[in-house]
Amino acid sequence: MVIAIIGILVAMLLPAVQAAREAARRMQCSNNLKQLGVALHNYHSGHGAFPAGQYAAHDPSRLDCAGRGWDGECLDNLPHITFLIFMLSYIEEGTRYDRLDPAGLTGEDHWYNVWDPEILATPIPTFLCPSDGLGANPWSPPHHTNSFAKGNYHGVFPGDGYRDMGGDLAERDIPEYGVVYKPERRTVFGVNRWTKIGRISDGTSKTMVMTEYIDGAEDARGYFWEAVAGGGAVFTQYPPNTSVPDTLIGWSPDWCPPGSSQPQNNRPCVPSGSGVQAVLNLTAAARSMHPGGVQALFADGSVHFVTGDVDILNWQRLASMQDGQSTGEY
Repeated sequence: MVIAIIGILVAMLLPAVQAAREAARRMQCSNNLKQLGVALHNYHSGHGAFPAGQYAAHDPSRLDCAGRGWDGECLDNLPHITFLIFMLSYIEEGTRYDRLDPAGLTGEDHWYNVWDPEILATPIPTFLCPSDGLGANPWSPPHHTNSFAKGNYHGVFPGDGYRDMGGDLAERDIPEYGVVYKPERRTVFGVNRWTKIGRISDGTSKTMVMTEYIDGAEDARGYFWEAVAGGGAVFTQYPPNTSVPDTLIGWSPDWCPPGSSQPQNNRPCVPSGSGVQAVLNLTAAARSMHPGGVQALFADGSVHFVTGDVDILNWQRLASMQDGQSTGEY
């Protein structure tokens, strides 16, 4: 009888204990995002603008870039690194930043061929949300000698996906590829675009810059070194934690290999296929392991919880920095 009573009490207490643990993890996750917000503003103070969402060197020899860029600038030009790398010296990772020396890279360098493998594989605590639990495990692709650290905080990039990211880079329509330039969907982060606070006309407290993403169990998702869908970049085509699968790189076995899509764990994905249109269709939604939604960093450095049932237009307006539209509840 006593054992049965104890069992009932444990069963009653367990949900409360689990909820308390998740609340603590969520608080740590929020604090990490706030640190990244401070880092972004310190970078802005030192450079006069936020870092480019992705840095891709200008290469006049690649005028069309296989449809992924124009006028010598491409979504995939080397060195192809995200803003997160430039944040390292502002989150007490200055030694790591100095050893990487990202500012010294050129259009001839692929960073993973010149950077220290030990640094590439070492997790960065500020980039990890404890609610996920997978980010501390470096990703080790079978076709590469290096392993790569992962993270849970990615930049919000223009529009619905790579197609809109390309239009944002070109700043014009590209009819032959079905690209329509959408200035109203412009975000703080873009390719080779360093945004000044004064350009965020919708207001820094009304504009998201980063949000959460869940790492893949045995694939590349969460890889933050380059701004690709599911790795360094998320988009607002769908609301947070959507059941719609993320469309990830399909010409490589790294991103959504057979068996890696896990809708039951909020990790649904489909491979994109190959070719120019497959590239332009890439997209990934904000995702977290927090019940009910995701945490988002805004351009003023504040962090807010956005629910999964947020109105999709409102979600997209929160991402846009100069669409002139008011935002509602989230």
